[in-house]
Amino acid sequence: MRGTAEHGEIVLAAVIGGRGSLRALDFALTRITPEHFEDPRQQMLIELLRRYAEQTHGIMSAAALEDLLRDKAAGTRLDYVTYYQALAGRPLPDKHAFLHSVQQLRELAAIRGTGDVLSTGLEILRHGAHEDDRDKTLLKGHEDARAYVLAGLAAIESELGMAESPEGDARDDADDILAAYARAKELQLRGEAPGVLFGIDTIDAYVEGGIGPGEMGLWLGWTTVGKSRMCVQQAWHASVVQGKHVVYFTTETLRPQVCINLVARHSRLPQFGLAEGLNSRKIRAGRLSPSEERALAAVIRDFKTGDYGRLRVIQMPENCTVSGLSARHAAIERQYRPALCIADYLQLFLPDRTRKDGSESGEQAGILKSAKRWCASANKGQGVAFISPWQVNKNGRVAMKAAGGYGLEDAHGTTEAAKTPDMVFSLVDREEDTSGGRRAPLEATALKVRDGARGKRFYLEADYATCYFAERDVAEEVALDLDLEAVGA
Repeated sequence: MRGTAEHGEIVLAAVIGGRGSLRALDFALTRITPEHFEDPRQQMLIELLRRYAEQTHGIMSAAALEDLLRDKAAGTRLDYVTYYQALAGRPLPDKHAFLHSVQQLRELAAIRGTGDVLSTGLEILRHGAHEDDRDKTLLKGHEDARAYVLAGLAAIESELGMAESPEGDARDDADDILAAYARAKELQLRGEAPGVLFGIDTIDAYVEGGIGPGEMGLWLGWTTVGKSRMCVQQAWHASVVQGKHVVYFTTETLRPQVCINLVARHSRLPQFGLAEGLNSRKIRAGRLSPSEERALAAVIRDFKTGDYGRLRVIQMPENCTVSGLSARHAAIERQYRPALCIADYLQLFLPDRTRKDGSESGEQAGILKSAKRWCASANKGQGVAFISPWQVNKNGRVAMKAAGGYGLEDAHGTTEAAKTPDMVFSLVDREEDTSGGRRAPLEATALKVRDGARGKRFYLEADYATCYFAERDVAEEVALDLDLEAVGA
């Protein structure tokens, strides 16, 4: 097995061999840095090659190298030039060997980095002897050690994933827009969508294509209005109806309860002949009738064996962080590529590092920004659609009846909840529910849809027992703008 030095030589030989290759240099520099090379001579050469290419748009020659090193001692200068000439004289590596060596330099650096992170974490745990690079505070104890290790490993995992992240000249890739449009149109003609849908026709038509990879959406609402159950609805719809893979991270609700809610939602499919599905509370309490018990067996059998997307439900630990979510998701990505990630819910996450001022607003803003950056870089740079509930503040709840709904400023904890997400929908219970939670009247409003219209109100009914949300027939309110002079007032 080749070591770091040999992989470094293959990369450098591909760059400076023959007449030199700017394409190979550009490719390498988007994926590796001098720190990926262990040999100091290789570190120096790749850095000088980068600087020379920036100034001259060419590949540095041996003569140019000698001139650049004119201030170095004669022996050192000769050593570098001789090493350069030896690399340039090697047979040019083929494309596969070059790409493999670039990736190996990344992976070997990750192995070294992992060792460093674990060693530092152990040092923090034992002696509290590490200084945070950002604010120079001393890290010590189990909590600091754990946070440092999780953040460090997540950063390494993310950096590795960037090896496959897309990049290139926009003009060269312009034809890809036509291909992507053709794929989206083909899906539309088949009645499908390129993004993840909400499972409510009027909302899906309004959003046009669903929530796409790398986009973050929030459901904003008061306690018990159904934000989490709406997330169950969307996870189920994405997996069962759209056939997409879903990962559902749960914090407040236990994993078995989420799974029961998903089965209850599945029981609303018409093939089971259950007008109102199976009540999730009755399933948990073991109080189904004999006929419902037979239906439950059929529902579960279909839920397990149907041709649906995967739906992974993960119970997050008490001290969950975005780095922890990222690490768990990265492990799943090695098996299959999720299209949707739900965090139920993000407000219960903890920051990777505690702020010095300890402000809740600052910490929640950081969590939102971290989650947004992560969902855009997940799936090796392809992104994943990301959904989370979000609580409204007390002032927003008090003013809701008079105002007719919530605004972006009513998000609890931080103004970042209005700025960072790509989509924000509110969920409001303005009307009294006389159905016992089986046909609860709700209103959803598109508070924010990036690059799209906003302000549209949707009238819904919710069956909390089966996490079922659908449109209800309500005449929309029409604002009258009368010209009083025209009607003779």
